[in-house]
Amino acid sequence: MLKSLLIFLCVLPVAATADTFYIEENSKLSAVSATVESLVKNELTRKGHTIIEDKENSQWVLTPDTIKLGKTYIVSLMKSQEGKVVYSDKLKSTNLDDLDTVTSRLVSGALDNVAISKNMTVDTVTDSETKRTTVKTKVTRQTYLGFGPAKAANLETNNAGVMFSVGSLWGIDHQFSIRAGYSTNNVSDSPADMTSISIGGQYYLNLEQHSPYAVGLVGYTWAESHDPVSDRSFFRQGEADSGWGVEAGIGMHFYRTSTVNIAAEVTYHQALFEVTEGAPGSLGAKLIVLW
Repeated sequence: MLKSLLIFLCVLPVAATADTFYIEENSKLSAVSATVESLVKNELTRKGHTIIEDKENSQWVLTPDTIKLGKTYIVSLMKSQEGKVVYSDKLKSTNLDDLDTVTSRLVSGALDNVAISKNMTVDTVTDSETKRTTVKTKVTRQTYLGFGPAKAANLETNNAGVMFSVGSLWGIDHQFSIRAGYSTNNVSDSPADMTSISIGGQYYLNLEQHSPYAVGLVGYTWAESHDPVSDRSFFRQGEADSGWGVEAGIGMHFYRTSTVNIAAEVTYHQALFEVTEGAPGSLGAKLIVLW
């Protein structure tokens, strides 16, 4: 009696959550499709659910489908109830040995209504997913040259100057690039200037051919202030110092799909040290040519 009660208590939770499923067969059934359908049925049975042959009396209808594109199999699974689709997802496999893993994850996703990307565990990673995470992304590289007007701050001068920059841009993906380069702001008719070597990132806000972006850089900066007294001598020199600095700005990149393209950018460069009475800074706008 006690043994029967224990068996009943173990089976009860499974029975309470078990559903009935109808598996809709593919009209163009291939050997791989038949294998996937069989795996779907086995997975449902293993999880304690019932498969029936009467579609009208089933709680859910599962429709598996398999398409082969080159060497890749795309397995999809759709879950519907009374003609209404409530779940649909797909997973790629480059290896027939992964079909059981693919099917198991699709069925688990359909039962829980959870996307495939959220139900992966360390023991269910497919061969194609392993390759995607181990094969390095191809990096694109561009050289850039930019120039434009600039205005210095806390360098004992009100004169405007000219900003010049040169460097490289490495595209990690379509929206993010690593940027490293050299820039300088020379104030007109004055020894005051700011020069830096920096590295950072550039993030594009969309994937359009003409895309706005944000840029952030950090590096080492040299700054020299203007000394009014030295204007009377041939060798003009002000106070100078160096240290870390940061730079941030926004821009617009044009014709990104072309080999040679251009960008317009506004940035502010802030030194993290003081030269005279405050930390020097530089606000500039420049036109950039990339190739």
